[in-house]
Amino acid sequence: MDNEFYTLLTDRGMAKIASALADKKQIHLQKMAVGDGGGQYYEPTASQTNLRHEVWRGEMNTLTVAPNNPNWLIAELVLPEEIGGWYVREVGVFDDEGELIAIGKFPESYKPLLPGGCGKQVCIRLIMEVSNTTAVTLTVDPSIVLATRDYVDVRLDEHEHSTNHPDATLTQKGFTQLSNATDSDDETKAATPKAVKAAMAEARNHTHTWNQITGVPDGTLTQKGIVKLNSATDSTSTTEAATPSAVKAAMDKANAAAPANHTHVWNQVTGVPDGTLAQKGIVKLNNATDSTSTTEAATPSAVKAAMDKASAAAPANHTHAWGQITDVPDGTLTQKGIVKLNSATDSTSTTEAATPSAVKAAMDKASVAAPANHTHTADQISGIFPKINGDGAYNIVIVTFKDIVESGIKKKQGIYLGEILTGSAIHSCFFSPKDTVGYESYDSTYYPTESLCGLWRACSSANVVRRVSPIYMLENAAILAQRIPIGSISRFSNINTPYAIYTNELDRTDETYHSINFTCDIDGIGTNILFTASENDPEEYGRNLFQNAKSGMYGEIRPQITPVIIKG
Repeated sequence: MDNEFYTLLTDRGMAKIASALADKKQIHLQKMAVGDGGGQYYEPTASQTNLRHEVWRGEMNTLTVAPNNPNWLIAELVLPEEIGGWYVREVGVFDDEGELIAIGKFPESYKPLLPGGCGKQVCIRLIMEVSNTTAVTLTVDPSIVLATRDYVDVRLDEHEHSTNHPDATLTQKGFTQLSNATDSDDETKAATPKAVKAAMAEARNHTHTWNQITGVPDGTLTQKGIVKLNSATDSTSTTEAATPSAVKAAMDKANAAAPANHTHVWNQVTGVPDGTLAQKGIVKLNNATDSTSTTEAATPSAVKAAMDKASAAAPANHTHAWGQITDVPDGTLTQKGIVKLNSATDSTSTTEAATPSAVKAAMDKASVAAPANHTHTADQISGIFPKINGDGAYNIVIVTFKDIVESGIKKKQGIYLGEILTGSAIHSCFFSPKDTVGYESYDSTYYPTESLCGLWRACSSANVVRRVSPIYMLENAAILAQRIPIGSISRFSNINTPYAIYTNELDRTDETYHSINFTCDIDGIGTNILFTASENDPEEYGRNLFQNAKSGMYGEIRPQITPVIIKG
């Protein structure tokens, strides 16, 4: 445009004015806005619908027809003292519907703010040229108090006649003196157009040869500069410039190539890779729902079948009653599983789990037990010596050799020193203060005071003393015997044929017995062994065997006059 500062109607403004003239109506202008242009001047256009950077908007103060031109409308806006802190470079006029009707490029004016040390009202005046001013009217909000036009005129007149204007400096605007000098260093004066023209003329006439030019940068992708030409069409250089020849060669090749939208039939396409888990490519469809292929693609049908099955399945958070759980393994020393609890503290089970109660009981007992490094005095130690007539004990015994048959008792032939035969009995030796050897009566001197139990072996013997009786023959010998240690009932097996040993071996009317014989196998000793169990056995396993036999665990107990042991 010819003028540096101007006002023009926007496209919407011209359309609305034309419509108002055609309909014989009016458009109502209501507000004006000012902006700083985004920090610099710019050339407004009719297509704008808003200011580039609006800083304040207010009610229009006046809208009048210019006295010297009936096609000019003068709109005025007063900027109050309490706003500011910015420059005004653009002005807009808005109607009551908020649409931009006119926009103007305004001379740069600073609107100070009171906290900055200066406060003033500023009147903004904008002239619009319309074909018929009767189509435009002003709508004012009477509740907003604005400065009058007369007040503004007075203030403007005072301002124009005032000499209190600051000088212009490098940091602020103001009045300055002009200067035509072209070689001055003065920073408080302004150069005239003549001085600028003279400087430009001198600059145009000043030349240098290329070798006098220094510091010219190379052209790169990020800066302007000088570059070397390159006619190659296959170069990858990013610091050289292609010649027209290179461009033409590339263009000729491009023109001879197939268009970008050309197509191919499938059999003309080669080198298409197969789709895998690691790369894109072509794949074969698969309708199976149980395939483990990783190189094929499932069809929608397969996906639907799998989805239907998943939808019909139980949800992930479903539950089961314990009775519905099958094949749960038992917990053992080699696998995890379910176990039964056990509160015993003497169990040897390897398939049950101890309860906290059992652990506590064991812990309580361990807490009160003696430490691992405790000591004992000699009189506190038991079991060093065998129990009397217990496992490992020695005894001087009397062996009574007998052979019992259904018809009665007869003499046992072939008795040899130190030999204890089946059908014989051993007894503790009774030493009498009187010499009764060879006495004809049958008093207690020749009868045992106690029958021994367990399993014994002969170690050595004395001479045999023979006594003849009209009823049976006794052959007695004093023998050193040792009880064979067994230690535990667990070594016994195949126990059978139990029979009782009565207290009175001649009078069967007395049914009292304290010992029971039976045949058995003993681990580590032998098989088909005759063993004597007694309720008075010093060893616990012997007493337990007696009670088991007495209860009938090993079969029916038969009566028997004398005990039987194995051959020594």
